[in-house]
Amino acid sequence: MRIQDVAEISSRVLGRKITVGPRPTGMSGASEAPGDGVPAVSRDMAALLEWCETGRYVACTTRQGEVFGIPTAEVAIGRFIASLGHPVHD
Repeated sequence: MRIQDVAEISSRVLGRKITVGPRPTGMSGASEAPGDGVPAVSRDMAALLEWCETGRYVACTTRQGEVFGIPTAEVAIGRFIASLGHPVHD
């Protein structure tokens, strides 16, 4: 799933347009200057994001599905958006 797919699903769930922009400078793993408004992200998190973006990362959800059932992307994103306090649309 691409970030664009997540944005499109989020748009449907929220009932308003969500667009994808460039990754913030703070996501590069390099420390940002204090007070620039962009929180620095650890090098580990930046490396994880870069790895996921290569398309080589594939989550094996077999066991998770056996235990919890596998929600659709729409359901999972809707739950996440609702957890942030946003009203969601069916």
